[in-house]
Amino acid sequence: MRLIFLSVLLFGAATASAQQCNCEAEFNWVKSFMEKNHPGFNSDIKTPDDLRYKAFTNDLLRKIKNNKTGIHCLIYLKKYIRYLKDHHSNINGAFVPLDESNPDSLRAFLNSALYKGREIINTDSNKLVKYFSALNPNSVEGIYITADTTYTVAVIKSKTANRDYAAVILASKTPVWKKGQVKFELKDRSDGYREGFFYMRNYSLNYEEWLTGPGETTIVNWRKIFPGTTASARQVISGDLVSFRVLDSSTSYISIRSFGSQFNIQLDSAYKKIIPELKKYPNLVIDVRNNGGGSDINYTAFMPLLYTDTIYNDFVELFVTDDNKKAYEKNRDEAKNNPQRYGANGYISWEYRLNQMKNVPANTFVPISAKNSTSVYKPVEGFPKKVAILYNRFCASSCEQFLLDAMFSKKVKLVGENSGGFLAYGNVMEIKTPCGNSLNWTTTRKNKDRKYEFVGVTPQVKIGNAEKDWIEYTRKLLAQ
Repeated sequence: MRLIFLSVLLFGAATASAQQCNCEAEFNWVKSFMEKNHPGFNSDIKTPDDLRYKAFTNDLLRKIKNNKTGIHCLIYLKKYIRYLKDHHSNINGAFVPLDESNPDSLRAFLNSALYKGREIINTDSNKLVKYFSALNPNSVEGIYITADTTYTVAVIKSKTANRDYAAVILASKTPVWKKGQVKFELKDRSDGYREGFFYMRNYSLNYEEWLTGPGETTIVNWRKIFPGTTASARQVISGDLVSFRVLDSSTSYISIRSFGSQFNIQLDSAYKKIIPELKKYPNLVIDVRNNGGGSDINYTAFMPLLYTDTIYNDFVELFVTDDNKKAYEKNRDEAKNNPQRYGANGYISWEYRLNQMKNVPANTFVPISAKNSTSVYKPVEGFPKKVAILYNRFCASSCEQFLLDAMFSKKVKLVGENSGGFLAYGNVMEIKTPCGNSLNWTTTRKNKDRKYEFVGVTPQVKIGNAEKDWIEYTRKLLAQ
C-alpha cells in the first residue's frame, strides 16, 4: 500500500509540475543559460540581438503565450535547443518512474492523471482499412509498426495548431498504452521538414525533425506496412556491451555498443581477451551500430589494428564560463568519489581541463588540443589485412570520431549508412531547470569537423534499406 501511495504521489507531482510550471519563465531561463554557456551560440550566433535568432525566439515566445494549457511546453524548449544545431544538447522532462513488472507500480501508473489524460481518438479498424485502401501508397496516412512490433498505429489526418497528423494506437503489447490513445503527432513545415512529437513508453516527450521529399512516408523509428510499405534496415541488434565471434575461416567479428566512460573497466578487460583473437584472421568486421559514443579513449585499443597513415586531428576548444567550470568540478568530484565505476584515475581528465581553464578570462575559448596535431600508432604486423567498420545512424559522438580516425587508414572501409551527426560539440554537462527539466549542454567546439553535425559521416560503401543481413553483406565485401 505504501508503494502505491508513493507512486501516485510521484506521478501526481510530475503531472502537476508540468501543468503549474510557467513555460514562459522556463523558456527565458533556458535561453539565458544557453546564451551564456553554449559554445555554438557564442561562436555562431554571438548575440541575443542577432536578427534571425531574435525573430525565431520571439516567435517561440508568442506560441508559448498562446498555449494556455502548457502541455506542449517541452516541445518549444526542444525546438529552441534544436535551433542551436547541436545534437548533443537537449532538454528532457522530469523522469516518470514506471516498473511494468511490478503490479503496484503499474496500477499506480494506470490510475495516474498522466495516463488518464492521454488524448484518445476513437477509430474503427475496418473503416480505416477501407479508407487506407483507397489512398495512394505514398500517402503519409496508413498503418505503421515499430521495429520490435510493440505498437501498431494508424496515422490519420488530424489538423490542430500543433499537428497535421495523429498516430492512433491500434494494438499495443504493453499495458501502459491502449487502443485509441495518440502515440505521436506529425506536422509538415513549409521548408520541407517534418516534425514529430513522440510520446515514449513512459509518456515522456521526444521531438524529432527530418527532411522529407516527394512521396516520402518515412517516420523516424516506424515502418509503414499498409497501404504500400517502407523498406526498413532496422534489424535486431545485440544489446551486449561487447561480443565476439568468428564469421568464417578468414573473418573475425567484434561488436561494441558503447564507448561510455562508465564502462572503462569492462571494455578494457574485454579488449585484452578479444584483440589477440582478432589478430589471427586476415579480415575484421568492427560493428559499432547503435553505439552512442562516450569516451575516445575507449576505442584507442583498436587503432594499432587499423593504422596505416598519420591521423590529422581537428582543433578543439573549450568555452570558459563560471557554469562550465562548476559542471567540470562536479564531474571531477563524482569520478574521484566513485573509483569502482570510473577507475582510480577516472577523475584526472576533468582535473586536467579545470587546470586549462585556470586564469583564462570568462566568455573566451581555450584550446584543449594543439592546432595541426597528429596521432601516430605503431601498426601491427600481419593480420588483420582488411577491416570494415559497420555502423548506422545511431553511431554518434565518440563512435563517429572513431570513424574519422579510421578514415586515414588504407586498409579500412566504412560500411553502412550515414552516422548520427554528433561531432561538432562535446563534453556534455547536465543541470536541472527551475521546472525540474534536465538540460544537457555542451562545453567544447570543434572546427573542421563541424561540417558533419546533423549530416553524419558518409560511408564509403552504403548498404541499401532492402539488405536483410548487414553483417553477412560486410563479410562478403571483405572477401572480395
